[in-house]
Amino acid sequence: MNLQYLRYAVEVARTGSISQAAENLFMSQPSLSKSIHELESSLGVQLFKRTSRGVCPTPEGEDLLLLARSILSQAEKIETLYQSNLTSPVRFHLAATPSLYISEAFANFCAKAVQENESRRLNLSLHEMHRLQVIDAVASGSCDAGVLRCRADEEMMLASILSRKRLDSTPLGTYHLRLALDPHHPLAAAESITQEMLSPYPRVTLDAGAVENLVLFESELQEPVQDISRISVFSRDSAVAILHAVPGACMPCSPVPQAVADLYHLILRPVQGVPCRYRDLYITRSGTLQHQAEQMLLSELYALQGDQAPAAV
Repeated sequence: MNLQYLRYAVEVARTGSISQAAENLFMSQPSLSKSIHELESSLGVQLFKRTSRGVCPTPEGEDLLLLARSILSQAEKIETLYQSNLTSPVRFHLAATPSLYISEAFANFCAKAVQENESRRLNLSLHEMHRLQVIDAVASGSCDAGVLRCRADEEMMLASILSRKRLDSTPLGTYHLRLALDPHHPLAAAESITQEMLSPYPRVTLDAGAVENLVLFESELQEPVQDISRISVFSRDSAVAILHAVPGACMPCSPVPQAVADLYHLILRPVQGVPCRYRDLYITRSGTLQHQAEQMLLSELYALQGDQAPAAV
């Protein structure tokens, strides 16, 4: 089977248009149409159907595209592993739910990648998004791997979703959500924070995905969502600025590396009586090879698991 034909099919599915895919691939539309037809003939199935908006995959096409993305990803990793040309680019794209420790790990990973690949170009990226978007990004092949957060009692449901998407998962760590506070917060000196003590204070959330964590956090505290003051922002820097500027503001978060907590001038506190545990999972497409860049990132993620800021006075 011609790998180039698989690349053509993936690009047609991504754009939903033969003409746009042909333009992106720097080839003529008739040539691309002929290649897709030859691929369909060799497989004995119709991969795409025409719609009023362009083309979309048939059910058989969807199955083929899942396999094609996995095959192309593995082919790229094999080329990376055994590429004799040391100037070939190092490529790695990570999707993740927003988390300070993941950002810190990715920054450390980038620093080491630059140091160890001085003669090679780098193409590295971190995309922060909702956990369902993380799953789709990895399954589609637009990202090489993902880190997502789930509540412990959601793991079986999530495992079923990952299995249907042909994704594998590896646990990174298990923890309780904590509160990030300004050092001058009224509760900063409290050795133990109860649900009743927390209820009057506004919650800060990151719009890209931490809103989901907030909803879970509120349900654990048995507080109606509409009764809680909420400030939702898009960027992490904005969230930290609000924590320092708004009296009483607090932010539910995962454990944070001590260096990051110090950098942002934050302290962390646990909330008593919240028994639910959370887990971060590292996900990849089933059957893919783990290359050097991925091993380096995992090393940084695991290293920060043991370097969390203390959650109590």
